[in-house]
Formats: sequence, C-alpha cells, structure tokens
Amino acid sequence: MIFGDTAGSPTGFYPDNPYPLEYASPLWTLRYEFLCYMAAPLLILSGIHRRPIIMLTLTAIAGLAVFILAPANPRFEIHSMLISSLRFGFSFLLGMTLWSWRRHYNPRAWHIAAATALFILCGLLQVEMDFSATLLIAAITLWFGLLPRKGHSVSRETDVSYGLYIWHYPVMQVLVGSFAVTSSYTLLGLGTALTLIIAWLSWTLIEKPALRFKRKVR
Repeated sequence: MIFGDTAGSPTGFYPDNPYPLEYASPLWTLRYEFLCYMAAPLLILSGIHRRPIIMLTLTAIAGLAVFILAPANPRFEIHSMLISSLRFGFSFLLGMTLWSWRRHYNPRAWHIAAATALFILCGLLQVEMDFSATLLIAAITLWFGLLPRKGHSVSRETDVSYGLYIWHYPVMQVLVGSFAVTSSYTLLGLGTALTLIIAWLSWTLIEKPALRFKRKVR
C-alpha cells in the first residue's frame, strides 16, 4: 500500500475473503485528512479564517461543486479522487466556517429538521446526497455536542475512537479468513469486542505516548 492508494493488501493476506484487496479499507481517507492538515495552517496564516463572509462564500462554492460534479450526475466524468477531494474539502470548509461563526451560531432543533428535510428531498429527487448528508451530520453533531450537560463530562483520559477506526476492518478480515465467521451479528459482536481491546492497547502503548512527545516538541 502507498499513501496515494491505500487499497490493496500484503501478499497472501486472506486472498479468499470477499474483499481480498481491502486490508485496511478505512485508511483511504488519510490522504484527504493530510490535505486538510495542510490547508488549515494556510487559512489561519492568511487570516481568512477570521473573515466569516469569505469562509461562508468558499464553503458555498465547494458545496455547489459537490452537488453539481458528483459521480451520481451522468453529465460529468471526473476522476474519483477529485470528487473525494471536493467532498472532504466541503466538509473541512464547513467546519472552519462554523468555527469562524462560533460567536454568532447557536444550534437549534429546526436546523436539524431543515437539514433532514433537505436530505429526504434529495433522496426523493434522486440527486447527489453527499451535500445534504454533510449538512445533516453537521447539524446533528453540533446539536448534541453543544447540549448543556449536568455532572462530569466524558473522560478524556482514554480515547479509543481512532483505534476503532483503523483496526476494526483488519480484525473483521481475520475473523472471516481464519475463523470462518460469516454471521453479521457474530462479526459485529466479536469484532467490536476484539477491536475495543486492540484500540485500548493502541491508545495506551502508541497514541498516548506520541501525544506526550508532541507536547515536548512543541
């Protein structure tokens, strides 16, 4: 596997599995994450992130590009990596825009209702849904993320979310290839339990020490 193409697997890695060329399928997004990590400091250094109107305009242009140039539209033939760049670029700019408007934006229940209606409408009209899905996910995330809470918040001492993201697919490949697990429910339950253990080990032995090292370097 290379950074530009994360599809593929080590030679002999369960070639008889249903998806033999997908060793770690979720890693395909890393290239786009890297591009966003490069774009963020450029926006910050340029000062554009402090100009909400400019950020909103850039986000609207990116969203329109996703809506028009998506693969679901047969009028265009564009490389899938470009389409993915537009999709993730829109998501990234939407996040930056919401941050720049953070003092003026207050999530409301009707925002979720409106985003849901748009998502359903796009589905009924059979038009590109990435645009509306991104808006809906953003509305739901902000609504629940900013709800007032009583008592203690979720502990930040242990964060296995990234480990779950990168390890669940190889774990399921092993379960299917070595243990002939074919039931979706068994794969879900056993895969989740094993991935949680591996994710905790990854956090404890790799990610947490790396974060401490980052603070020292900074």
